[in-house]
Amino acid sequence: MLQKIAHLLKQEIEELIASLPGDSSFKQLIQQPLMGPGRPLSESGYRSSLLPVLISQSVCDGYEHVLPLSAAICFMQTAADVFDDVEDQDSKSSLIATAGYAQAVNIATALLLLAQLAMVRLKTKNVDNGSIVSIIAEISKYGIMSCTGQYLDIKHKSNTDITEDQYLDMVALKSAPPMECACLTAAMLSTDNQNLIDAFARFGHNIGMATQLVNDIHGITKSETGKSDIIAKQVTLPIIYALENAEGNDLELLSSIYKGSDAVTPQTEKQVIKLLFDTGAIHYTVVTMELYRQKALATLKQAAKYGSDTKTLTGLVESLQD
Repeated sequence: MLQKIAHLLKQEIEELIASLPGDSSFKQLIQQPLMGPGRPLSESGYRSSLLPVLISQSVCDGYEHVLPLSAAICFMQTAADVFDDVEDQDSKSSLIATAGYAQAVNIATALLLLAQLAMVRLKTKNVDNGSIVSIIAEISKYGIMSCTGQYLDIKHKSNTDITEDQYLDMVALKSAPPMECACLTAAMLSTDNQNLIDAFARFGHNIGMATQLVNDIHGITKSETGKSDIIAKQVTLPIIYALENAEGNDLELLSSIYKGSDAVTPQTEKQVIKLLFDTGAIHYTVVTMELYRQKALATLKQAAKYGSDTKTLTGLVESLQD
């Protein structure tokens, strides 16, 4: 079933891109960020982009009416990732690395406009104009929340004084809104039961928080993918925990790296990774992630009480890997 849904979503996205004017090279450049690992046009698909479809199916046993919404979410999330790469310039495989700054900004803008076109296509699924306007309003509201979170992320990128609470508040603004919005709007298109709509919004928030913490862990433990939070001196939850709990030489090493101006060498990166495991920083982040994952699962149980079939969604949450 998931493969069929992913195929239909891929088809929806490709049809929208094919409808654009211009030569094929422009369209190919738009497709590039959508084809990376875990992206909607890749072989593995994009799990979060399937959320609207899976939520709709769990509520009303149908999903074709939310395919344009899923496509819009894909375009917006991919655009945000491209803009993030433009701001950070820390990934060797990003669009800015292969096409340059100007083209990356242009493609991110095109992706945002494609999201608008995708939402208009809801009309072809017999969604009334009032509902479409409400969906666009929610997506715009949550988009502004993410921009606010991104502002704080840039502001605190190398701020070693940021507290855990401040960091999680930032994540709640930057990383949780896209998934919360995807789940909320899908429920809005699929049911009039406000209890279900609210439950799925909470579910999206918690799974968004958990996903960001997984990214925090991978940014340290899987730097071979080409993006290292340590090399970039990105202050994430494991670093915050270590700075608050490390002592002696460990604290001195971390402070010298994150407060200093010298570039981080591969050897130093290995030292920091070991330190983060030894101090329990990675374990603490895993536990925090698990708390949000359990909250997401608990919310699905609440949704089930209102008649939603949450089996597939539960499996998706349980497969979220640290």
